[in-house]
This record gives sequence, C-alpha cells and structure tokens, in this order.
Amino acid sequence: MIKIITAIFPFLLAANALAQNCVIKIGSYNVCESDARARQVKKGNFTPQRYYRNSADALAAMIADLDCDIIGMVEVCDSMWVQAGSGNIDLRKKVAERRGNKDYDWILYPNTSTRQISYDSAIGYKKSLFKKLGSGIFWMTAFSDEAKTVPGAPKGTVRPAVWAKFKHKPSGQVFFFYTTHLVLGSMYKDGGNEYNAEWFMKVAQERFPDKYPSFVVGDFNTSTGKEAYRIMTGGRWTDVYDHLKEKGGVLSREDLEWGTMAQDNEASWRKGIIDHIMFYKAEPLSYYTDRRMYPTADGSLHYPSDHFPIVAEFKLQ
Repeated sequence: MIKIITAIFPFLLAANALAQNCVIKIGSYNVCESDARARQVKKGNFTPQRYYRNSADALAAMIADLDCDIIGMVEVCDSMWVQAGSGNIDLRKKVAERRGNKDYDWILYPNTSTRQISYDSAIGYKKSLFKKLGSGIFWMTAFSDEAKTVPGAPKGTVRPAVWAKFKHKPSGQVFFFYTTHLVLGSMYKDGGNEYNAEWFMKVAQERFPDKYPSFVVGDFNTSTGKEAYRIMTGGRWTDVYDHLKEKGGVLSREDLEWGTMAQDNEASWRKGIIDHIMFYKAEPLSYYTDRRMYPTADGSLHYPSDHFPIVAEFKLQ
C-alpha cells in the first residue's frame, strides 16, 4: 500500500500544479477618453487634475498594479496610443515603466473610417503566459467589417469589438477574448444600446467557434434587468458578478452595494454595475472592483478614471 501511495503521489502533485496553472486573472477597465475628460473639466464636473495629461501616471499605475494576466480596455484614444500630435503620452510605456518590465503586449486596431483611434477598445496581455494565435476587430452593426454608418441604424452605434485568440502557455488551453463598449443608451434614446448588443452577439456567436472557452469584457452601459443586458447574457456567456452573487460566491460588501463608477466630484460612488466580465466554459473563482485613488500631477489623490476597473479570476476548463 505504501509503495502504491508513493507511486501515485508525484502524479497528484503534477495534477495539482496543472490545476493551479490553469487559473488566469482577467480585468476590464474603461480608461476615460481624453476628450471626454476635457469636456467634463470644462463643465466643472472634473477637477483639472483629471485631464489625461495630469492623470496618465495614475492611470498607468492602476493598470500596472492590477497585475492582470489579460485586460480589456475601452475609451482608448490617440492621446494614449501616441498617434500624430505633440503632448500625447504613451500609456503602454507608462505601464511598462511602472511594472519595471515590458511583459505586456497590446492589441489595438484603428476604429474609425479615417484610421484614427477614438473611443477604441484594446487588449493587454502577458507575453510570458499567452501566445497570440490571432486577433481582429469588428463593428457591432449590420456593416460589421467596416467603420461605416448603417442607414437607419441608431445614432452613435459604429462601435468596435476587438478580439484575440490565445494559447495559455502553462496549460496549453486555447481561448477567445473580446473587449467592447456599447453605446450609452441615454445618449440618443433610440435603442442604440440594444442594437450594439444584438450585433455583438450575432457576429461573435456566428464567427467564432463555441468549442473553446471565451471571455467578453467591457463597458456595456447596461446593468442587470435591462434589455441590452438580457441580450448580452442570453446566449453563450454568463456574467461573473451575477453568477457569483446567485451562487453565494465571495463578494465584498462594497461590491454588493455599489457600482463600477465614481461620482464626478469623487466624493462617493455610484450605484449600477455597467462594466462587465462574462465567461464561457470556465470556472469563476473570484471578483472585485478596485476603487483605489492614486496621486496625479500635483500630488493630489484622485480616481484614475471615472470608471473603476473590475477583476475576476477563472480556472480554464
């Protein structure tokens, strides 16, 4: 009996190590586009310390300190990705400086008909953990292959979804990852939020196979009980927050009571969870919202964005 146990023990250790190797940490973060920040400062809603130039270090510090294995970001703009123009600040470089290494690689495609980057979506991932097998972009409209207005479609709905196919090096597991930003429903009140949700689900489920695990993250501008939310969760994917809440998973008191945005004056937090992480063929292990403040250009503490990043851990299946 002792010999049998001795012989099996190394295999048990190897199995346990493999299980640990299958756990990945995923994040989603609306980083607040620079023009949107400027408009809010002009209206008196934001302090000038929340201009992108004043909060770029804070934003990079938050992203670096989250230490996600893979993170989806929305509202990325030229100022953050250093397109033409002086005074732009490369967010990727700032993140690398904060981390002390350059392990992150980034996926982004220009998302406008003029090849500019505006309210775009991006993916950051650790090259040491993942091999990129493919990536691309589609738009959540009837013209899904180009940034083009659809006649008769709700206003503002030419919104992109960026996707990537990865191989997780420690486990060999292949999975898909999507990040996207649905139009704000109250912006035009003409069904744009639901329109984006319908077209995301149509394109993603028709083009990409369901045999692999997959994750969808982003600012959906919709919450539990709303029509767009029902559309996004009515097919392949499950929302991790609502799943853990329903199953009695560990959620903090703050996450149960508050949403994923700060008040404009930063004095408190808002209700409503509009930023999401959804999963398919994976086991959710944890979820939290990071509400830390960081020093800005003058040393004062502020939230790096008007949204908070959300983070969840999953075991790949």
